[in-house]
Amino acid sequence: MRWGIPLRQIKACADTIFKTKAVKKPPKSFQPGSYFPNKDHPDYKKEELLFVIRNCLPHVPTQESTADLDTVFLDYCFRVYYYLTPIRRGWQKGPPGEDGESFLEQADRHVIRAIKKFGVDAFRLSQKDEEIVRGRRPSHSYVRRYLEIKDQLGAAVCAVIRYWQNRARTGGPKARLRSVKQLREVTRALIPETRGKRKSPTFDPGVVKAVYYKELFRLCHIRNALQTTPGTAGEKIKVGSQNFGMAEDQIREFWQLDETNQAKSRPLSVREIARILTARLFCITQHRVSNLLAS
Repeated sequence: MRWGIPLRQIKACADTIFKTKAVKKPPKSFQPGSYFPNKDHPDYKKEELLFVIRNCLPHVPTQESTADLDTVFLDYCFRVYYYLTPIRRGWQKGPPGEDGESFLEQADRHVIRAIKKFGVDAFRLSQKDEEIVRGRRPSHSYVRRYLEIKDQLGAAVCAVIRYWQNRARTGGPKARLRSVKQLREVTRALIPETRGKRKSPTFDPGVVKAVYYKELFRLCHIRNALQTTPGTAGEKIKVGSQNFGMAEDQIREFWQLDETNQAKSRPLSVREIARILTARLFCITQHRVSNLLAS
């Protein structure tokens, strides 16, 4: 006892003041809730989306309709959607009897932040990305979806800049000053940060995570097909390839099989295979993928 207070009570108070308990994250589930015979099954896409959300966003409840889950997925996994939504909502109709629309001042900062974040891509995609969006270049479905939203962001940003230009020419004194100020902010936002370590452009972490867990979901189904399909090893590989869209050579590569479908060594885990496929898609290292998954 000290100062008339039991030491146990003093220690309990100190623990309360100086120690913060870590918030426990819900455990991630790396196994699908259900297995399906192929990707064309009517419930495959919904269960895949649930699997991605559960692992990317473990704190988000998933007891909702498919449409609501789709919105949750876009809002949290695709950062570009976070910029697009308030810009779209920033437009309002003019006063009664006045034609046209006006853009709310509160939404201005989202336009500038989008330009700072994505640079010239906030106006228009690169030629390679446009080919992916138009279907002229093959790519992952999540990457294509991300670029489609980014393309919509470019149209929204250009519409706001066009509005500012028009107001700078034809608006009243206050409107002209504000519009000119915003156009100057656009120019400043395009100048990249030159201090510190140079960062190579890459996709948002949410997209990388979503692709990883989508691949993991597919790989779990391929593994299940290889384990449960009757027949020879060659027949099992063929079923897994046809039903889940992975080349037979890739299945042999990752499951460590030779040309005669005999085991060369121990197969890779599905999580390691998903990490390899994700790293190949985004042209980054597996270590970088692991860091993004842990962030």
